[in-house]
Amino acid sequence: MSLTRPSLVVVTSDVHACLGEDKKRGRIGLARLSAYLKKVRQEFKSVFLLDAGDGFSGHALSGLDGGRTVASLLGGLGYRLMTPGNHDFDFNLEENDPFYYFTTLIPLMRASSSSKVEISAINLTLNGGPFPGVTTKPIILERSSGGAAIVSLGVTNPYSWRPSLKGSLPGYEFGFTRAEDPQQVKERLLKSLTEILAPYNNHQNKIIVLSHLGYPSQGDDKISGLDLCSVAGVNVVCDGHSHSLIDPLNINSALYLNLGQQLEGIGEIVLDKGAPPRARLLKYDDFISFAEDQDLNRKIARFEAELGLEQSLITLPLGLSFPKRTSFFESEPLGRLVCLALGTFSQADMVLLNPGAIRAGLEGEITKEKAFEVLPFGDRLMSSLVSGERLRQFWTLFLKKGLEGLPYRYGFIIAAKPAESEGAELVELKDSLGRRIKSSNLYRLAFSGQMARIFSLKTAGNDLIDHGPLIDCFAEGLKKLSPDSLFRLANFNDIELTKA
Repeated sequence: MSLTRPSLVVVTSDVHACLGEDKKRGRIGLARLSAYLKKVRQEFKSVFLLDAGDGFSGHALSGLDGGRTVASLLGGLGYRLMTPGNHDFDFNLEENDPFYYFTTLIPLMRASSSSKVEISAINLTLNGGPFPGVTTKPIILERSSGGAAIVSLGVTNPYSWRPSLKGSLPGYEFGFTRAEDPQQVKERLLKSLTEILAPYNNHQNKIIVLSHLGYPSQGDDKISGLDLCSVAGVNVVCDGHSHSLIDPLNINSALYLNLGQQLEGIGEIVLDKGAPPRARLLKYDDFISFAEDQDLNRKIARFEAELGLEQSLITLPLGLSFPKRTSFFESEPLGRLVCLALGTFSQADMVLLNPGAIRAGLEGEITKEKAFEVLPFGDRLMSSLVSGERLRQFWTLFLKKGLEGLPYRYGFIIAAKPAESEGAELVELKDSLGRRIKSSNLYRLAFSGQMARIFSLKTAGNDLIDHGPLIDCFAEGLKKLSPDSLFRLANFNDIELTKA
């Protein structure tokens, strides 16, 4: 093997099926990434394309066929190694296959790829044993005649198992137990990674870790991608999950970078004999000089045309916007807008939507594509008759968990007071017109399927209505909203906090 030229590792993460270029949002797009890869494959001795998770769901382009077309298009780039992210299991329920990522999406990638595609996650097991199709051992990407190796492996998010996916991940184990606190999980995963990498820890080898742990938020004591930099032998950590866009940082003799989301950033790692790795975070402007892969552009355009993404749904009045901010509490006007549209479509009295469902804000002309970005994950809208007493029970539970994690909603006015221990206590529950919700009355409540799974929104009898895909209900509901209703939403407060 010739050592006259360096090797290159290119890493993506959190693509979320967003394949088209968008200059305004800094999205590089698959067509320019493809052109870049063709060029560097001519310049470097070897080029390895890796991914740190969440590639297939989260955009309109995956909603049409469960991510199949996205998987085929991504596969054409020639990925060598991937670690699954928490959203790579989103299709399990609707496809009725708990192993859909492994049985359908990855095979589709392999079928369109010229490279061997392997899956690595050191903390993913099945019923306490090896997970079929997943390696917990380091992958040797390349080994020189002198014995030096380029080594890589993945660490997926230990908290990928969550209430909204209960029942769709049978036997999945992500490296933690419910009884452990975050510090115990962190210590055990770092110990495991140290032991796995020990045989490869020498000055010759270059070790690159794919992380779907994320950049830590203030006060969060869960394991993060930064923690992996403390493991002996690790040279570079390429991180995702938190959607941060972070240029390389030197942490404990390792390089850390976070690749953002939706092809906002690409990790580029140059590996040369006898020299430490050199890492860069490439952004939109770094790709301008690469002519787009027009064949890929045509394929993406055909797929987008099938979805009718340019269809205009509504135009927000001048000066009015509904931004998606960092906390759920700050983005409640947007949540009310989404819930109002869902309620308008379903003709429900009240609407509840899980906090994590909304992924983007709204302003200006709202096209179907923008609507898909707000509610990108496949789900369905349901409604059922629910008693006022049951609604009070729901809100008692919600408030006990705290204000920051409240579900998005429409049709409620909630009076609450701080609880003695944590969260808040329900004082009074009214409808959107200020009328007290009576325990014996029945109300039509609309909710997402995920909301039903998280909070066990069980209904009795044959009054349950399936209104269809959540995004379609949202799009149709938006068309029926008036400018007056939008202004009222932007200034309406449905939480009344009283003194204890």
